[in-house]
Amino acid sequence: MEDRHKECLKSNRDFLCSNISLSTGLLAKLSESGVITDEHLQKLQNIKRNDTTKAAVLEFLTEVLPRRAPEAFNLFLEALSESEQEHIADHLKKWLGDICSEDAGTFKSLRAELRSHYERRLASIRPMPWQQDIYLNLTDVFVERQLKLKTNYKGDERIVTMDDLFTPQQTKEIPRRLLIEGNPGIGKSTICQTLAHEWGKQSCGRHCRTLCVHSFDLVLYFHAGDFIDEESVAHAVQKHLLPSDYSITTSELQGIIKAKNVLIIVDAFDEANAGNRTLDRLIEGDILRHKTLLITSRPNFLQNKLSLFDSKFKVEGYDIREQLQHVERYAAHQNIASAPFESMLEEESIIDLCSNPLNLTLLCLLREEDTQLRITRTALYTSIHRIIKQKAAKRLNLIEAEVEESLLRPLYRFAFEAHRKNETVVGENDFKKVKNFQQVCEVGYLTRELSISRLQPEVRFQFTHKTFVEFLTAKHIAEMDREERLNWMQHLRYADYRIRIKELAIDDGFYVEQNEPILAFLFGLLEEESAELTQMASLVIKETHFSSEHHPISFESSCNASHQLLRLLAELNVVPPELADVICKRRPPLINIHHYCSDSCMKGMLKLCNLRFQPPIPMNLIVRYVTRFNPFRAPLLIYIRLREWDEGYIPY
Repeated sequence: MEDRHKECLKSNRDFLCSNISLSTGLLAKLSESGVITDEHLQKLQNIKRNDTTKAAVLEFLTEVLPRRAPEAFNLFLEALSESEQEHIADHLKKWLGDICSEDAGTFKSLRAELRSHYERRLASIRPMPWQQDIYLNLTDVFVERQLKLKTNYKGDERIVTMDDLFTPQQTKEIPRRLLIEGNPGIGKSTICQTLAHEWGKQSCGRHCRTLCVHSFDLVLYFHAGDFIDEESVAHAVQKHLLPSDYSITTSELQGIIKAKNVLIIVDAFDEANAGNRTLDRLIEGDILRHKTLLITSRPNFLQNKLSLFDSKFKVEGYDIREQLQHVERYAAHQNIASAPFESMLEEESIIDLCSNPLNLTLLCLLREEDTQLRITRTALYTSIHRIIKQKAAKRLNLIEAEVEESLLRPLYRFAFEAHRKNETVVGENDFKKVKNFQQVCEVGYLTRELSISRLQPEVRFQFTHKTFVEFLTAKHIAEMDREERLNWMQHLRYADYRIRIKELAIDDGFYVEQNEPILAFLFGLLEEESAELTQMASLVIKETHFSSEHHPISFESSCNASHQLLRLLAELNVVPPELADVICKRRPPLINIHHYCSDSCMKGMLKLCNLRFQPPIPMNLIVRYVTRFNPFRAPLLIYIRLREWDEGYIPY
């Protein structure tokens, strides 16, 4: 329920307790419209029977009605009017009118400005960093996503649709803190963009049939970095969502946000979580506790705050149906035949790439330019990078070697520095240190943005996606000399940890998967440098205790640090002999494979199996659900079953 409606009930509590009649007609209307459940009805009737009507009304006004959905208040007014208590409904409407009339004009103007902003800025997506003038229409290409909702502490999950995001789940309470996690490029930002854009359309036409984004008076759509150095949400709205000449004070904004039913969408927590005090306070409920907050992040960046979220979702990769829908919509948008893209989905070598929306879009783009398929993520992004370099050379009238030396290498360094600060933005002052910075900006990886500030407008350059930052960072590290690269790797963390001391307000944690996007690209880029690759792998083997004996597995086991080498091997087309020898000598006595192993982990395990160790490495494998939602796991399972006497034992 909205704060202004709660305040109305509170301010008029004495009047309501004295005048409301919990008649059979009123209770029937409230039950029929879903304002109260059968449990509520029974409890109110018991209080009325055993105590007084006033006590039952007080229970309804304080414990039941304020906890219901945003539309519950208006349904309550309708029920009053239809049960011969219209004078009470009129009294409440008058109170609301007197309080809100002076703010109505300001609110309507703000809502119109935000809708105009979202309609203009969010109607399209630009997946091609080298061609910013080419875009895909969001409505035409967006594929409705299914989400996995975590239903208990054991990790059990069930599938829900985007229409169910704001529906009460484990409890009957409206969820106020929602978390969506997913791997890079899986579509988290597109979900946020779609929600804000859909709200801008003003109405769903009641097709949702549940609480949906149109239930909110306002939707405030941010990147997590928008809150850094901002005192409040109102300040962030002023700076990032409104033009500098829009006339509204911070105090007025704060009043509207407090009074209205507001959804705050914050994308990419993982990209701007350090020192982000205002965002931390939002998540913790220290500010705007009764507003709905939707956060997206890569996995493991919010492990220490999971208990603060009412609903926790995970975005899965595309299944076969969603892949087909994606390429059909892409082809229709580009006005070309879909057959080449549909046949691409049948290639076994790129099954794991096709499950990722960003990678699938890039594969479609490459298929238009080049029919050769790429079988690893590194190969895909290397091909994209090569096209960017070729187009930049042609556009800037340079040879490719000049583009690499004078334009791309400075960009690698900027990406490396941005990654160290966990950012995807480079300030204009940083670029001015480079002689030909304007041409660097024109290569194709960056978009120029003007940060709208009431104090000082700032030009900054945004990388189109964090995955491109990670690829370019890996390119920079790959060009380091061996000693410098090894020094960088030695300063990474290779063990999961969590520290929480409530009394000292200490809450910190780390998971090794946070290192892996760059390490995986680095492994792929250095595949032909056998000595360097072996040196890096040896360090990973040592630091993650790959050779140690691991504990027996259960269904709740996690794909932990000891599997990092498997996930990195997935980026190699072929394991070099030198590296294979090292793995053979330092192989573990046992490998556990279980439900939560990732696609990359499974793919790396296949490469390990192909080394045909003698004697073989025993395996523990939990078969239950191992192929669910994952077309890559079935080949691995079949492979192990066929060779279980070669490779070891599989206790079921």
